[in-house]
Amino acid sequence: MRLGVNTLFLVPDDVGGTETYLRESLRASVESNPEDEFVLFTNNENDQLFRDLLVSQSNVALECLKFNAAHRPKRIILEQTKLPVAARKHNLDLLWSPG
Repeated sequence: MRLGVNTLFLVPDDVGGTETYLRESLRASVESNPEDEFVLFTNNENDQLFRDLLVSQSNVALECLKFNAAHRPKRIILEQTKLPVAARKHNLDLLWSPG
């Protein structure tokens, strides 16, 4: 299965428990499902966080959509325009948007 993960809402050290939830859920899911492929859609602020967290996992790919999510109105617009295009490009079976 190809699973996309929308992490665009996450600004490190800014969203509190949601960041912990996503980080730990991803770590556990990726490790316990090595047969599945995970594509994380990241932003400028969180891309390095997820690269560091999942660098050793061969079933993870990251695509940074190159914007700053701290600017919430811009994030919402790009989430509705750029994310669907990126998701289609990766031929996903499922897109998870935990935020």
